[in-house]
Amino acid sequence: MRQRDEPLTSEDLTVCDEVLKRITEKHAINDHNTTVHLASIVIEIYRQGVHDPEQLALLAGASCEAMIEMRQLGPRLDPAPL
Repeated sequence: MRQRDEPLTSEDLTVCDEVLKRITEKHAINDHNTTVHLASIVIEIYRQGVHDPEQLALLAGASCEAMIEMRQLGPRLDPAPL
């Protein structure tokens, strides 16, 4: 069984939950859908082997910041140049 397929323990989930709380507080995220999306990112990064809370927060936080930036830009009206 691959590491990504193994179930998470309660300790694993505690680490992921603490990181998720830290990121949502830092970015003042209170939208349920955004929180669920971010939680899936945190868990995926954790399953890939990043178990250090600081590293996990750094990587998931960068994903969160990119997601926020993309939402602020909104949809483009003109096509991107080739």
